Amino acid sequence: SFRDDDFAFTELKNGWGVLVVSDGAGSAPYARKGAALACKAIIDYFVEHFNDEVNRELESVIVDFERNRASAKSPLATATPYLSAAALNAHQSVANFAANVNKSIDDFHATLSFVLITQLEHCYAFFSFSVGDGPIALLDKQLGWVKPLNQLDVGAYGGGTRFITMPEIFEPSNFQNRFNFELTSALPYVFLMTDGIFDPKFEVEANLNNIEKWKIFMDDLKGANEERIDALDSNKPDHLAKWTNFWSPGNHDDRTLLILS
Repeated sequence: SFRDDDFAFTELKNGWGVLVVSDGAGSAPYARKGAALACKAIIDYFVEHFNDEVNRELESVIVDFERNRASAKSPLATATPYLSAAALNAHQSVANFAANVNKSIDDFHATLSFVLITQLEHCYAFFSFSVGDGPIALLDKQLGWVKPLNQLDVGAYGGGTRFITMPEIFEPSNFQNRFNFELTSALPYVFLMTDGIFDPKFEVEANLNNIEKWKIFMDDLKGANEERIDALDSNKPDHLAKWTNFWSPGNHDDRTLLILS
């Protein structure tokens, strides 16, 4: 049946936050379970392993980088072992479940995108990982700039995306490009979405860099749509879910949209 997406988010004890989205492949019979397992595994990893020592280590390199970007150690280099361990935990969680029920891991194919976020004294830091065709982006609240945090895995044909369930994702030649880091002085909007939102609203990956496209998207979210639904009305939390019911010819994929504002 429909609805193979999943998502999760949490605030860790040391002040970091985690946002996760996964889109189960429509061609995989147990993709919904794969997506759920992947999201849970990311949260579980950071809750268990992102302790005060890791927090101090990362905060130190971020502060040094914020003060002197030219000579400081890259925060991404410090964070990548933890981000990669979280991604591997997601893969292994699905693989273990598949083995336990005597199924192929391919039956659980799912994309995976997550962002690790913290606020320091003078800045906000964002670390990301993704595999698949789900965009992650930071958007200035004054709509002056947009910064995509990942490159999409999109093929020239249907089904050309990649999944966290594929062992080849972890090959060094491909894996390191899946991580990203950004630093901002003020808190922007943070967006994670599956292709059910991306395809009808942005159409092609290049538009994720186009601030005019994001202005149209924000107007849409704020009520410039046929149903006049203000999806960002904090007094009506069900409006975002209602907004995702928009009609778009030929676009019938599952729709998940996480917004940190």
